[in-house]
Amino acid sequence: MRNLVKLSGTLTFSDIIGNGSQTSFAVNHSIGNQFVQVSVYEVADRMQKIDCEIELTSTSVTTLKFNVAPTLNQYRVIIIG
Repeated sequence: MRNLVKLSGTLTFSDIIGNGSQTSFAVNHSIGNQFVQVSVYEVADRMQKIDCEIELTSTSVTTLKFNVAPTLNQYRVIIIG
């Protein structure tokens, strides 16, 4: 469930991640700016914010790294740029 929305000059991207085995996710947001704001939320627990390592990989990709592999569709990532 990926979406890219442009609101008043700002692009917002949202996706659900987690597969039970990977600890690193390269999220292709296609915003075209490496300097974005990234938030990760727990889907099942009232959208509680989650801390993880965030690497601003390129103008189209942000890499998220977790200590423990997220379960299937456990987290929602929101990227604003």
